[in-house]
Amino acid sequence: MVRLISKLDFEDIRALVDQVHTIHVKNRPDIYKEGNPFGEELFEKILNDPSVIATVYDDGKIKGFCYMTIQNIENQAGMIDRKKGFIETIVVDEEIRNQGIGKELFLDIKNRAIKTGIKCIELMIWSFNSSALCFYKSLGMTPWSEILEIKLTDK
Repeated sequence: MVRLISKLDFEDIRALVDQVHTIHVKNRPDIYKEGNPFGEELFEKILNDPSVIATVYDDGKIKGFCYMTIQNIENQAGMIDRKKGFIETIVVDEEIRNQGIGKELFLDIKNRAIKTGIKCIELMIWSFNSSALCFYKSLGMTPWSEILEIKLTDK
């Protein structure tokens, strides 16, 4: 049962975001710092911003969270103006992954995006997260660019 988020969802969403943030800290400590980044200020912004669509999977307990920003791409040299969705995060409780909850969240956000006139949805995946890459490919998403890096120091 996917629904839009409500004011009462903060603590449950915060706990889910912490799960995925812990994975990021473990794999990219050069970028991510310890501590849950999901505070009340961000929650209020997500809750009240009309350019954000945020949902939870709730069957009496919140087991998943997804939020997408709606972005208008305009006046970029050589590019067509367009409206896109960017999935900022999608997370399912680590205790119950691989049971279809992530798929339900994704399909719901996709349908909401279609209703708002969005022509495509994008997201970014870290290369260490091969299970997420497989998941998104199974939903029909395809890579269209890559970001490469070279580390210049150990710190």
